Amino acid sequence: MKVKSKRDPFIVIIILGFIVFFSSVVASEIKLYGWNSVMIMDAIIIFIMLSFLICCYFITYVVNHKFISYRIAFFYGEIPLDKIRSIEVGTTMWAGFKPAFARKGLIIRYNKYDEIYISPRKQDKFIAEIKKHRPDIQFIYAN
Repeated sequence: MKVKSKRDPFIVIIILGFIVFFSSVVASEIKLYGWNSVMIMDAIIIFIMLSFLICCYFITYVVNHKFISYRIAFFYGEIPLDKIRSIEVGTTMWAGFKPAFARKGLIIRYNKYDEIYISPRKQDKFIAEIKKHRPDIQFIYAN
């Protein structure tokens, strides 16, 4: 099962704000000072940063009989289903590894001390798919 990440409007506004701000800074500097080697370097660096931000916007999660896998831009990883200890549903993790752009997602605790935060768009179907493969995982629901 392949699911896209849920996108929080607050995060979308922040990303769009960065894009507009940095684009306007480069445009105003070009207008004031014209093109020179420093401006070209600045424009290239900002273009790379903004391209990475846009690429990170497209996150996908996949559940199969062995793994939960995630892909965010150029980064990807897998969590073995047999290593998962518990999944906390409906909460937000503010620090740590978060391949997600929304609040109130899933905190997956696996191995001994590892945890990851994800936010699938179809959270109920995603949980049902995990339960289908591993019904013994402990699910903790937030109030």
